[in-house]
Amino acid sequence: MEKKYGNFTALSDFNFSVQKGEIIGLVGPNGAGKTTTLKLIARLIRPTSGEVLIQNLNGEMQNIHKKSRNLIEMGYLVDIPNFYNTTPYILLKHVANIRNYPKVKVKSRIDELLKKFNLYQWKYKKIKNFSKGMIQKIGFLVAIIHEPELIIIDEPQTGLDPGARIKIREYLRLLKNENKTILISSHLLYELRELCDKMALINQGKLIGFDTL
Repeated sequence: MEKKYGNFTALSDFNFSVQKGEIIGLVGPNGAGKTTTLKLIARLIRPTSGEVLIQNLNGEMQNIHKKSRNLIEMGYLVDIPNFYNTTPYILLKHVANIRNYPKVKVKSRIDELLKKFNLYQWKYKKIKNFSKGMIQKIGFLVAIIHEPELIIIDEPQTGLDPGARIKIREYLRLLKNENKTILISSHLLYELRELCDKMALINQGKLIGFDTL
């Protein structure tokens, strides 16, 4: 796979495969291509050449940039999330609805997650009053509210205190136990070491290593 922005090559000759239920860590310096890789998999951008193949609902490998039907549900957390000045309840309800999460389960799902991440008392508060760490946690909840099969998270620990980092790690392990597939990029190597099955080492747009810890 290759991705260019004008004359700049962000990814070149990039290829790796992931098994269902694995947690894969993407590691590399700033500008290495980690975020570009995650955006390609999340269907936010298209490759210049090559394909992103994911097993669809029928168990077949599907080029996600050519066909959007029958795709598994994905959740994506951007590096620095930013939201309209609404409340966590309205935001999460909106995301759950557009992701076709069962309506009868939406309220209990929202309450469950807000309580889990110590945000329940902020359920009806305006997000503009939230700290950076709180917004980061809301971004994580947006990515998982609809219980997706593939979860893509870019630098999830940004702005979080140690307790929140531990909660995120614990929850990702729970998702792995549910056979969810998780792709995660981070500069915090010790965080990834405790969490991931394999590491993808990226530098200057190339995959220079992909293996188990």
